[in-house]
This record gives sequence, C-alpha cells and structure tokens, in this order.
Amino acid sequence: MRIRRVTQEDLPEVAAMHRASILELCAAHYSAAQLSLWTDALRPHKYAALLVGREFLVAEDDGQMLGFGVVDLSESLINATYVSPKAVRRGVGRRLVVAMEDLARQGGVSRLQLSSTLNAVHFYERLGYVQREASVNRLPTGTELPCVVMTKDLKE
Repeated sequence: MRIRRVTQEDLPEVAAMHRASILELCAAHYSAAQLSLWTDALRPHKYAALLVGREFLVAEDDGQMLGFGVVDLSESLINATYVSPKAVRRGVGRRLVVAMEDLARQGGVSRLQLSSTLNAVHFYERLGYVQREASVNRLPTGTELPCVVMTKDLKE
C-alpha cells in the first residue's frame, strides 16, 4: 500500500469512493435522509479547494484507491478519513491517520482534533484519540449530523 498526495486527476475517484464509504459504512448510524443529503453534494470539483492549504492524501494499492485523508496543519485538525467499503479492516484508515499525524508532527503540531462520525469513534479510540464532547457537523443544506469531537496529544 502506498500513501501519496492527491492530484487534481484523482478528484473524480475521490468523490466516488467518498460517496460509497458514507453510504455503506455510515448507514447504521445515520438515517437514509441524512445519508442522501450528505452525499448529494459530493462532486469532484468541490474537493479542489482541499488541495490548497491542507495535506490531502490518498492510499492506493495496485492503482486502486483504497481511502483518503485530509489534515489542516494550520488548524491542527483532521478534516477527513474515509476508506473504500472494499478495503475496510485492512489497515488503510490506520495508515492514513498515522501519515497525517506524521505530517502534523513535522509541521510542529502537538495535538490534533477531529469530529468523528458516530461509526468511526471506536476506530479513532484504538489509535489513541480521546472523546471530548458530542457535537454536530452542519451540512451546507442545514442538515445536522451527530458526531464526536476527539483529540490526541502527539508529543512523544
């Protein structure tokens, strides 16, 4: 498995994989209406802004996209970690988070924060993240998705 920076050419595949990940892996924690509103806005051109000012990584194996992660070092924030439903439980998410943490350490960040979807809380806990508070992610449509704010101290 290889982790690399996302390119403009990757964005259509990122959008498709992101949609599939949400629809399959989040379905037990969010309603069909929430999932539909969440995924309806996922268009390749909307990811272009993430290529500027953030570290946008993709995990791939044999040319197949397995997942992606986005970390904003200036905000000490993991914006996203998503894994293809075809690649779950293969260490993809863990490898992406470790890569983002390494970039954060190299950038002088000592603590990372994220808003975990409900289905991913235990995943992040296994990686050393601590639950801080319940929160919501507000979609552009106004729909609110329950989430959990989590942090991790990166000092070694």
